[in-house]
Amino acid sequence: MKRILLLTILLVSTLSVFAQRVASLRIKLSTNQLLAVSVDDRYYDRRGTSITIGDLPAGRHYLKVYSNRIGRNGNSRPNMVYSGYVDLKPNSRNMAVVDPFQRKMTMRTTQTFDRNDNDVYENWNDRHDNRRNDRDDRYDDRYNDNALLNSEVSDLNGRVQDRSMDGDKLKLVQSVLTNRTYYTEQLRTMLGWFSFESTKLEFAKWAYDNAIDKENYWKLEDVFSFSSSKNELTEYVDARKTTVPVRDNRNRYNDRDYEYNNYNPRAISDQDVTDLGSRVKDRITDSDKLQLVQSVLKGKEYYTDQLRTMLGWFSFESTKLDFAKWAYNQTLDNENYWKLEDVFSFTSSKDELNEYIQSNKR
Repeated sequence: MKRILLLTILLVSTLSVFAQRVASLRIKLSTNQLLAVSVDDRYYDRRGTSITIGDLPAGRHYLKVYSNRIGRNGNSRPNMVYSGYVDLKPNSRNMAVVDPFQRKMTMRTTQTFDRNDNDVYENWNDRHDNRRNDRDDRYDDRYNDNALLNSEVSDLNGRVQDRSMDGDKLKLVQSVLTNRTYYTEQLRTMLGWFSFESTKLEFAKWAYDNAIDKENYWKLEDVFSFSSSKNELTEYVDARKTTVPVRDNRNRYNDRDYEYNNYNPRAISDQDVTDLGSRVKDRITDSDKLQLVQSVLKGKEYYTDQLRTMLGWFSFESTKLDFAKWAYNQTLDNENYWKLEDVFSFTSSKDELNEYIQSNKR
């Protein structure tokens, strides 16, 4: 009898400990599209704009998020928009928002408290977290209130195909997009609806101000066939670009039970460097290459290893030196800037860069 009682106590204790080491994860897309999720290769497809998975063991899990991608023909197909590890703490509720175009995720964590069945405040956590979830929903709705959905892009495509002239197509698209926000990938789809380069360029300029991810606007370059159009768009974007302070969500949510494992929205990714390199190859002169690279990197941050790659795109030592000086202040690890010396052939260039670094050290 004592043995059975002991085993019962151990079982109850084990279940209690396990219950305290679980977490819940809610995932949604910043565009409020339908999504599917895979956690540790277990697939969840509930056909909703958010998916909540409860009772996940605390610890590290591998997450994959899928959305529907709209092609230029208006058809959609499943597309993985994010993959990576997520760390869940015991007794936590986690809200993850995935940007399907930048393929990045932000997550907010609410740490709950252990509850006692006899505690008169045993329902406090539920009330508290419900208020949090309501506030999260209101925030997401405000943030995406005017955002164009991929389904709307598909619907608009059907209307555009009824127009035969580029001028009529442009008028219709501008009418629909007025006071709306959208992503560059959506604009890429819409640019494919026009036949003439001049119309594409006019629309790309018109649409810039309301683009959500303006930092990716340079990726639309390959839509254009002529270098003159690419240069004109680059010059337009550079003239319109302003340095906007990065929104720090901690100022909006400054409760102590929130933790942020947010990515740095100003940091350029290695994939962006690769994509930019393919655009640079379309430029013939060093000055055109420099203009493009500076336009893309304006307001961004990067590492010296990435700068080493970019310096290799230029033919002349003087251009490399101009770029290295220009890029210094926005480098995340400028304490490693001296490692770029071997990119230069002349001692005079190395000395000049070193003197510049010494005079601009922060």
